Amino acid sequence: MKLSINKRIFFGILLLIIVYGITGYVSFQNLLKSKELTARNSQIIQPSIILLNDLELMIVSSRNYSSSWLTYDITDHPEKEKLIKIHTIEYPALQNRLKLICEKWNENTTKSEIQKVLNSFDSIIIIQKKIMSSLNKMSAYQDFLLRIEVEGNYLEEVNVKTNELLKRQHQLIKNLKLLSEEEEKIVVQSFSSIKNTNVLLTVLSVIISLIIAFTIYRLLKSEEQKAKITEERNLSQLQRAILAEKNKEITDSINYAKRIQQSILPSVDLIKKHFPNHFIFYKPRDIVSGDFYWLKAINENNLLIAAADCTGHGVPGAFVSFVCNSSLNSAISEFGVSDPGKILDKVSELVQASFSQYGEADVKDGMDIALCSLIKTNSGARITYAGANNPICVIKNKELVIIEATRKPIGAGRSTESFVSHTLELSKGDTFYLFTDGFMDQFGGSKNKKYKSKNFYSFLHKISSEGIEHQKTLLQKELQNWMGSHFQVDDVLVIGIQV
Repeated sequence: MKLSINKRIFFGILLLIIVYGITGYVSFQNLLKSKELTARNSQIIQPSIILLNDLELMIVSSRNYSSSWLTYDITDHPEKEKLIKIHTIEYPALQNRLKLICEKWNENTTKSEIQKVLNSFDSIIIIQKKIMSSLNKMSAYQDFLLRIEVEGNYLEEVNVKTNELLKRQHQLIKNLKLLSEEEEKIVVQSFSSIKNTNVLLTVLSVIISLIIAFTIYRLLKSEEQKAKITEERNLSQLQRAILAEKNKEITDSINYAKRIQQSILPSVDLIKKHFPNHFIFYKPRDIVSGDFYWLKAINENNLLIAAADCTGHGVPGAFVSFVCNSSLNSAISEFGVSDPGKILDKVSELVQASFSQYGEADVKDGMDIALCSLIKTNSGARITYAGANNPICVIKNKELVIIEATRKPIGAGRSTESFVSHTLELSKGDTFYLFTDGFMDQFGGSKNKKYKSKNFYSFLHKISSEGIEHQKTLLQKELQNWMGSHFQVDDVLVIGIQV
């Protein structure tokens, strides 16, 4: 059956609407799934891993302090007081937090395993309290038979049960890490599916639009000039409507990707907790960014913070940032690396493995990064820095110190050179800055040239005497004045931390 021109146009538009509906529904479902998995990972799985790691440290410490209780006969010995503090303050608080996390788990198996770990530690604490009550005064330590009994019975039982508990806990943490990695892979795959869907949608839209245009062209040739002008105007309006709808769907998808990307960034409260005097100047070039900042607390006095610049901008850069962020977390949580240089070595290895598994022999994606470990001291802090192409600036005693990075990126390339760590003692009031190259590479000024690193370092030195929050405002104004009417060429990230 031969269709009329009008019916061909109608069925072409209907096909276009169906394609938009199907692809839009698929993209929306992928985004919902990604949101659910990301929230579950960040709100349940990762907090569970962190709390279980804290519990593991507490279990080991309590075992050691139990041995110390048998060794030291001084009533107020520091290690005895630490054991009492674990029993009365630290463990009850950690236990409550773990129980709150348990309530969020849907899997009864995980709930049961966490509860078994807590029950096992409760039984160990009971035995430890027997040791404490048996040797509760100095005269008890002079009773040789009593000490033999305590060591042979109670302490031995503490050691045996602690070793059994640690094995169970290690397996639980390992299972949770595997679950976290699997869900992160699903999120990355979902974004890849959205990207492919949008590409397919664009191709089909162009093909169908061309068919409609050609059909309308044949119709217009056989009509009067007035009808021709009217039909051309209708076609133009139709195409604008199609393009507007397409742009809206793509923009909505990217905006949702931005919210997902923001969920992996450290919260304002978390950064404020560990670095009360700081600022973060974060200005993505597009809706989503290839730059990101990262924070990890190994303990209350040992913190890791980084400013990273991933390959590409916009959506491609954001995809790479998910892989790099996950690799940083894995290097700490899974492999237990704490030295910045060794962390970057491990991250580079993980990033290469992530991209090469998709058949790329020569990995071209990766990131530049400045990573600092900060350990608080009585006089200030000790920072250990390692970088991949990104140096850091330190204002020490009002003097500018630039610590250069290892000249190679994370992931990309085949260099076997290890990343070098640099350690520097800082006093209270000293400031250090982590940043990516976006600010320095911005074109502007009267001659439309790059801002350059020399000007950037000089400006940081100039504003370092100002309040830390005011420094952020000055950086924003400097960038805006330099750019003028020029287009932002790269993502911008500058972090300032005052000891």
